[in-house]
Amino acid sequence: MYLHVGDDCIIHAKDIVAILDRKGSDIPSLLQYWNRTGKIPESSVLPPDCKSIVITTEQIYFSPFASSTLKKHLTRINGHSVFNF
Repeated sequence: MYLHVGDDCIIHAKDIVAILDRKGSDIPSLLQYWNRTGKIPESSVLPPDCKSIVITTEQIYFSPFASSTLKKHLTRINGHSVFNF
């Protein structure tokens, strides 16, 4: 089962660790942490169209889709919720 997260990017649903809303209060500190640890390039900034952040076991993706939309698609694909959000 795969999830389209935007910009021709499709990821395997089993690799998803978390889907975060861009407006979350922890996002600025998480971006700093990810920059320090090399998870995202130092020069990375949130794209203006970013509405959510998808964290997988391998990479971090900035998605133009709302976190609620991505979660709904995961539920629809699998027939039931695969995550406890």
